[in-house]
Amino acid sequence: MTTDGRRQGSPGPGWGTAQMSVDERRELLEQLQVVEIHLQTATMLETRAEACGNPVLAGVLRDRARQHRCSAERLRSDLARRGLLPCRPARRP
Repeated sequence: MTTDGRRQGSPGPGWGTAQMSVDERRELLEQLQVVEIHLQTATMLETRAEACGNPVLAGVLRDRARQHRCSAERLRSDLARRGLLPCRPARRP
């Protein structure tokens, strides 16, 4: 429990979902799913690039993975700016 009576890890005031309608929550969920798809796609492209024997193709795959990560970060930043995410994700090396 936290000092304000919430369970550890439960959404706090920074999430902003308590005042949202069902449709707004559904839209938020859909946006988070898009972020997740971008991140999964980036991971898959990186894996394929590592296994690829063609350095040119591997470079293209890594570039596309970077583009997907950038898209995910833009969406997450927008959600955080609107107060719908409590914090930003850790930066990847």
